[in-house]
Amino acid sequence: MQSKRVVIALFLTGLILVLAACASTGDGNNQPSQDRAQENGENSGNNKSAEGQLADSLFVYNGVKPGMTKQEVIDVLGEPMEKEDSQLRESITSWTYRKDFHVAFSDSSDKVITILPPETSSGIKLGDSYQKVIEQYGKGERVQSRHTSDPSYFTLNYAKGENEKIHFIMAREKVKIIEIGASLAD
Repeated sequence: MQSKRVVIALFLTGLILVLAACASTGDGNNQPSQDRAQENGENSGNNKSAEGQLADSLFVYNGVKPGMTKQEVIDVLGEPMEKEDSQLRESITSWTYRKDFHVAFSDSSDKVITILPPETSSGIKLGDSYQKVIEQYGKGERVQSRHTSDPSYFTLNYAKGENEKIHFIMAREKVKIIEIGASLAD
């Protein structure tokens, strides 16, 4: 049990470091990345509406979406297998529903801030290629990891509005982490 807590704490710490890198290395353009992609004529993917917007279902996993309360999550998924408190930049509680499915809550608001699913509603899953992600969703905003100079470590960011965000953390052109919700580094 103690080793599982250490793994979760390390995972959340690593996630925050990666997200902090993403939050601090943008291109300075505050326009949503999907709008920029559409204006630039980039691949619009097939998970978008006719207007070029990302589908609402992209920001939901198993009926859970950012902003839901703990009780709303329990109503949808039931009690988690495990609850883990973590002291990082802010107090966060992580609920584990399966070894590859976590929901993180801000203790200050008691609301979902991040969902860490094994796949998206449209089928992009951990281990899928960079090419498959951009074919599905378009190019998005690619942000190089500041933790390594290796160009195969980066994050693909997609946003629809202020709170509807999804991040694909890539390593060697493969999806390593999927994060739905606001960045923990915000």
